[in-house]
Amino acid sequence: MPVDAGDSSAAGGGDGQDMAMDVNKQMNLHHFEQLMQIFKEADEDGSGSLDMDEFREAFGSILGNNLSYDQMTMLFMKIDANSDGGVDWDEFCTYMVLEKQAEFDMLQEESSNIFQPKRRRHVASSLQRFHKDMITRFVYVNKERRYVTGSREGTLCVWNQQLRLLKSVDAKQFIPASSWVTDLVYLPALNKLAVASDDRQITFFDSLTMKQQNLLQIKPLDFTPLCMAVVHSGPGVVINRNNVQKDTIIFGDDAGCINVLTLSEADFHDTKNNDLLLHPSILGKKLIKRKVHSDWVAAVRYFDDMKSYVSCACTNRNSLVIGDLERKTSRALHVHKGVSAFDYCRRPNFLVTGGMDKLLRLWNPYVLSKPAAILKGHNQGITAIAVNETDGQIVSLSSDKNIKVWDIRAQRCLQTLVDKVAHRPENHISAMYLDLPHNRLLTASSVVDEWPMKRSKHSTKQTAKSHPKTVCRALYNTNFHQVVSGCEESSVRVWDILTGDKMFQYGGVHGKSEITAMCFDLSGRRLITGGRNGTIKMWNFNNGACLKNLVKEDKLEVTDLAYIEMNANKYIVAVGWNRKVIMFQEDEGGEDFDLHVVRELPSPQWQQRGGNNGRNITEKERKWIEYQAVGHSDDILTLSFLPPNLLVTGSCDGELILWNLESGYLMQRCSVKGRGAVLEEKSVERVCFIGGFPFERDDSGEQDTAAGAADGSGAGSGPGGGGSGGGTSSRSFDSDGDPGRGGRGGARHSDMLVPELSNKQHVEPVAVSCGGDGHVRFWAMKEGALLLEMKPCMPKGVHGGGLFALCVQHITPSGGDESPVGSARARRGEATAAAAAAAAATAAAGAASAAAAAAA
Repeated sequence: MPVDAGDSSAAGGGDGQDMAMDVNKQMNLHHFEQLMQIFKEADEDGSGSLDMDEFREAFGSILGNNLSYDQMTMLFMKIDANSDGGVDWDEFCTYMVLEKQAEFDMLQEESSNIFQPKRRRHVASSLQRFHKDMITRFVYVNKERRYVTGSREGTLCVWNQQLRLLKSVDAKQFIPASSWVTDLVYLPALNKLAVASDDRQITFFDSLTMKQQNLLQIKPLDFTPLCMAVVHSGPGVVINRNNVQKDTIIFGDDAGCINVLTLSEADFHDTKNNDLLLHPSILGKKLIKRKVHSDWVAAVRYFDDMKSYVSCACTNRNSLVIGDLERKTSRALHVHKGVSAFDYCRRPNFLVTGGMDKLLRLWNPYVLSKPAAILKGHNQGITAIAVNETDGQIVSLSSDKNIKVWDIRAQRCLQTLVDKVAHRPENHISAMYLDLPHNRLLTASSVVDEWPMKRSKHSTKQTAKSHPKTVCRALYNTNFHQVVSGCEESSVRVWDILTGDKMFQYGGVHGKSEITAMCFDLSGRRLITGGRNGTIKMWNFNNGACLKNLVKEDKLEVTDLAYIEMNANKYIVAVGWNRKVIMFQEDEGGEDFDLHVVRELPSPQWQQRGGNNGRNITEKERKWIEYQAVGHSDDILTLSFLPPNLLVTGSCDGELILWNLESGYLMQRCSVKGRGAVLEEKSVERVCFIGGFPFERDDSGEQDTAAGAADGSGAGSGPGGGGSGGGTSSRSFDSDGDPGRGGRGGARHSDMLVPELSNKQHVEPVAVSCGGDGHVRFWAMKEGALLLEMKPCMPKGVHGGGLFALCVQHITPSGGDESPVGSARARRGEATAAAAAAAAATAAAGAASAAAAAAA
């Protein structure tokens, strides 16, 4: 949860690349003690706080050259969120504590919820029960991009990458009906599938056809093969120095022996009289046996990085053995109750083991006397282990159907998956396969289950998701070069615009209600948010501390916000479903946590004056009062402020209203009513001031009057009646500027309405709006006239639809571009219709993300 001012807990997140995070890493308790003393000594004016120069000097004396000038400046700006020019000791300590806590919280959230249990699915084909018994192993055939599963009763199934069943084979025609399949492996050089069974034989299938062709059986072996592994030096085909394809199989048996079997393609063709049975005695030196355990071998693997095989057994002595294929040397570790599963990680270099004692142990493979770490959490014996090297995680499975994900470096459990589905014929998970290329975990009993993973942080195959739910607002902060975004989950996230890294996050901004509006203050150090539940709050978005709570009477949705400065006073302006413009005045230096409404438009006083209050008023005064007393008749969706005191608002019914915030007067109304749009298409979704707008009078003599101007639509209406924008008329143009012709330019199928103004007349102020009918319109706000209407060209495949986002490129007098912080801080300048229309078209087509649009 976010924290209010003075709270001691934080709910945010940070990243090591953040400058404030660098400060946290550099500082220790001794530094804090020094800094507390320096705070007292450096406060030269006795104000109890340090200004920016004093702050830099204090930090420089403690940390030396570990922090740059820019880092110290940015840290000061983040702590001094209220922009009063000073940082006291309480502000500093609160910020640093929240920042450190936030770093831990975000790392915990980032690393948790690796898998998505709600998206777990039972593979449809497996529900048909092709496997009648428990599945013993998943095998991935990389050459053919297929999966093979084998079950104890002898059924082999082949699946594609989407886990659709391609074929199934009954191996019982080669294996006695009373036998069980114990394991299977894929031989990459020979392209064969080896299947071990408890009748002391190994059967080979062609992995492509899965038929009886080129079949070979080795039997009877001295003991029952229980587990198998293949020796290979990397992906692809293994070829020896004589260019002969060979594969080496390692299998463990019920006598505790490790057997090494080397086969070549010739062994599948040199059998006498085409007999497909091969007796082990014929193999000679091709089959080597070593006694390494005193009980059944539970698992065996070969790791090329170690140049060794690893086997385990559920015995107290020689619980895990690391052996060399060339020599008979081996090393062993001893664990109470033995080892039933293990895996190896190359970076960092360690072995992880698990057994019936419910513990995961991490070992240095060259120091087996003592484990490097022990992970506790399972309630029953561990049956399978897989290592995710890419993300530094361990996945372990226990016999109670619990799957746990562990962070290797933090040595803690990140997530627990509980399989509550009853399996048959035995209620446990018999096989597990971590499929990292497809970001999923596969588990099996007699059916196959898929557990999708969230996108790996090193994966490039999937589109990244910045938020768990729909992004509703995104703003670019020029001070910190960051994008701040909010989503419907009521969480705020801060991103580095250059690297794309997430710097910070905090949630519960408006409880369980969605964020519906956001803006920065003028300094860019504080964030104001509005929610669907009608609440408005001010935040230090760098540490998630709530600074102010803006109180209004109703609980209706807030749709847009603006932070403005007027007559040396600073206000927060809010609009929404209450159909009013409400203003909060910020009390700089004030101690009050709650801010209350200081002005409401239209003012309730107009309603009181309309009742005469016992005095006589003229007809003209009555009309003026009635005009001022009625604001928007539908929900307000957007606003834009133009210094020094003008505000324009747009509503669902297509009406724009110009307000004078200083006097509180409603100055002008503009509307698209009557222009052919149906009710749901009239909405004004976004409006921006663009300052001045130059027009040249056309002298071609064409007097084509647009329909909108003829019936008075698109024009302002004052208290004296519904005129057509102060007596101005309009003419219709195509996108190339020629009367009466269809356009080919950037405003296809457009209507341009240009009032008959004097030659080269400069209209000011001008607002540009877009909405549900897909048009971009330019308005002369004081005259209430529609200057220009156009429908932007859409990318191929995009037809119709509304425009819901709009940004304007502001040109400074020197000719450079100016990047405004949010649409509410639009400044005076020049803008072209083509630039605004192109921006609106891009937003409508969805070609840019919200963060990119905010930073444009």
